[in-house]
Amino acid sequence: MTKVLPIAGVLVIGLLGGINPGLLLAIIIPGILFIVSLVIISSQPDEDARFLTQMFLVAFALRAVVGTTIYVLDVVGFFAGDVYTYDTFGFLVAETWEGLHHGGRIESLISRWVTHPGYVYFLAVLYYVIGHKPMSGMAINWILGSLTVFLTFLIAKKMFDRRVAVYSAIFAAVMPSFVLWQCQLMKDPIIIFCICLCVYSVMNLQERFSLFYGVLWMVTLVALFYLRIYLFYIMGVTSAISLLVGQRIGLVPMLFIAALFFGAFAFMAQKSGFTQQVERTQEHQLGKGGDIFKKLDNLRRGQAGAGLHTEVGSRYLEEADISTAEKAITFLPIGLIYLLLAPFPWMVINFRQAITLPEMVVWWCLIPSLIRGLVYGVKNRFSYISSPLFFSIGLTLLYALFQGNVGTAHRQRTQIFIFYFIFISAGLVLKKIKRDETSH
Repeated sequence: MTKVLPIAGVLVIGLLGGINPGLLLAIIIPGILFIVSLVIISSQPDEDARFLTQMFLVAFALRAVVGTTIYVLDVVGFFAGDVYTYDTFGFLVAETWEGLHHGGRIESLISRWVTHPGYVYFLAVLYYVIGHKPMSGMAINWILGSLTVFLTFLIAKKMFDRRVAVYSAIFAAVMPSFVLWQCQLMKDPIIIFCICLCVYSVMNLQERFSLFYGVLWMVTLVALFYLRIYLFYIMGVTSAISLLVGQRIGLVPMLFIAALFFGAFAFMAQKSGFTQQVERTQEHQLGKGGDIFKKLDNLRRGQAGAGLHTEVGSRYLEEADISTAEKAITFLPIGLIYLLLAPFPWMVINFRQAITLPEMVVWWCLIPSLIRGLVYGVKNRFSYISSPLFFSIGLTLLYALFQGNVGTAHRQRTQIFIFYFIFISAGLVLKKIKRDETSH
């Protein structure tokens, strides 16, 4: 079955191309990506390949159905208005490359309206090659979201075992928030994919020297910079800590590996101008110099819409102050509660918030399993869980501080929930094992 599907995919693409050559141009890139994904999955051990192929297809079908429905019904703005921003600017940049617009004017607009333009240029390249066909970009996101299920399985298997990996893959494939935010024309699917790929690379480097995973780590780290700069910093720092704390090949060899790859990254960043790009981007987004807590406070107030009137009702604690270290520490527990548990039933005032409640109820019920899995992992599997654990903790603390909008939090916390569901899966497996032992 796993070997027949890629062949069938090639035949379908060829058939569609014969019927409509223009349609072939629109599907060729996602079609090739789909086939390559199935080939990679089929290279796994037979039992895993069968399960992962099924999960990949289920995940793809869910994202395709939901994404197509949202697109056809034209309710994109109801869920994520920035889809229009990415699509419009991506198309404008592509037209600029064709000589239809003044480049400087478009660059100025992007600088003003798009905080992290990496995804805009990704779409621009796609549209330049195939024309303005948003469904092709959406299809790529469906595939990347489905590949994240595959990566989640591999990460969970390294962290714990196959039983936990199976549960984790199912959660990643079907949980509504993952489906919703990975089915539309936005950068979330590629961000989560890059995060998982980066974490998986670090986990392999903890076990042995690998040029392949070292290069893969550097490439995904650079991709995160262009997609969301603070993820670049958090992933870089937590990768370094994980390599040293979670190493399983000896401290001296790991120090050599870490120094080699971080040194190579720093050297290439300096020679390529990437270091200067980081400095310019940081200055543009956060300003030059100044207190980091004041910058976070301004960022949070912007997220919460402090001083602005809105009928959406998704902002919270608009006037919270985190402008100093002491105030930030005081606010942190409250921020964590809202980040991880909101929206609460009393906060629901519209349909958009109401549709998130069923999943949140499931999440609330799974928190004991999350705690159980975390405790077991820290006590018994610390070196194996260190990379996803440190990244999740770092990003959770950051989001707890500067998130001030339930809708944005619901969307961006998928970047950490992908790992928290692995710990939940471990907790569920432990509970099942204990129940089986008791029954015998």
